Amino acid sequence: MGNSNTPQVGGIAIQTQKSFYLPGETVSGFIYIQLNSQVQGNQLYLKIKGKESSYWITIIYVNNQQVRVPHYGHNPFINYKIPVYTWNTPFVPAGQYCIPFSFVLPQNIPGSVKDIWNHDGIFGKDASATIDYKLKAELHSPTGQVHIKGKTPLLVKDEYRSPVVPLSGDSNLPMKSWCCCSKGFVNMKCYFEKNAYMPGETATVICDIDNSQGRIAITNMIGRLTYSLITSNESDSKTFTKTNSELILPGVAIGETKTGANQLKFTLPIITEKNVDGEEIATTNGHFVKCVYMLQVYAPIGSCCCSCCSTEPLMEIPVNVSSQPTRFAAPIQAPAGWAPQQIPLVTVNLNPLYEYASKKVGKIKHFMPEVPTPATAGPQMAYPTGMQMGHMTQIGVPNSPPMIGGNAYAPAKI
Repeated sequence: MGNSNTPQVGGIAIQTQKSFYLPGETVSGFIYIQLNSQVQGNQLYLKIKGKESSYWITIIYVNNQQVRVPHYGHNPFINYKIPVYTWNTPFVPAGQYCIPFSFVLPQNIPGSVKDIWNHDGIFGKDASATIDYKLKAELHSPTGQVHIKGKTPLLVKDEYRSPVVPLSGDSNLPMKSWCCCSKGFVNMKCYFEKNAYMPGETATVICDIDNSQGRIAITNMIGRLTYSLITSNESDSKTFTKTNSELILPGVAIGETKTGANQLKFTLPIITEKNVDGEEIATTNGHFVKCVYMLQVYAPIGSCCCSCCSTEPLMEIPVNVSSQPTRFAAPIQAPAGWAPQQIPLVTVNLNPLYEYASKKVGKIKHFMPEVPTPATAGPQMAYPTGMQMGHMTQIGVPNSPPMIGGNAYAPAKI
């Protein structure tokens, strides 16, 4: 049974009622226990864990030899071990048990993510980043020995909390040639339809370009959707960026203006990044792991432009991109003769008294205030970054286990 089993003792399995949860949402589920023999010990614990892990490589040279330096980040931001049920005997009799539980996820926690970058087939992965959550159930002896345990991943889908609004930006930049000679000014104003998207949607961008005061041509206009993975730890960070969609449009000649009826209007498909398992990666804002999407409008200036003293027009806004879970587990299959003892619903509260240290050394960075209330038993559950080089403006303002849901990862068997 479950995923920590011995035929002699038995096992534990955990099943949540939904495939994914949002920050601040109530997680409900069941702990299923099957004991094939009596177990010394009477305390059942539920562990709730959430952590960020980051890894990347930088290159340095020592005595003209290339050396790859690894960097690691680890942030266990949720780490609770909470007693959820105590038997009134010093042992747990052989048998079957079903313990329903519920708890409220903290607000402002990042969504689950798994991303691995591999730019180098010789040396392997250059970077990896994960934010993951797990639920664990453990049956302890009086001395603290864990007799049996089970676990399940918990998928958290980040929720966009800010209003979905259109945005605009403008820039008025000097144009200079070699030797930094002034070549006038170019003015660019961009209007972005909104700041949040679902995969498969299309972003609409409108641009007014005024090169009437410029004496250098804008060779073309480029619209992009970029994705960046930002990995960090307490002291260092590294950003990996790629273009997910791009559109090249005609440029603006010297003295030309494209405004009003002649303004540029284009659309870009919202193409999400996918991890090694083919799952879409959503916008995520952790401490050590960030996944960032940007809409950009870039205006390359003619080849005579001096790159040392002139800045080419660039407008960009961060956009929130959501994702849909793609992995859903089959429901837990009950063994023959499954007729568990039903335990009343246990409401679990994330009390700081129940926090415990991670095995890995790292400073815990909380994403929310803690809730100082203990676990309680309840009634029976019913079974069944802004813009660069411009100014941004916001425009407007039962006797068998339930067979529903399941977790978002691997199925478990009792």
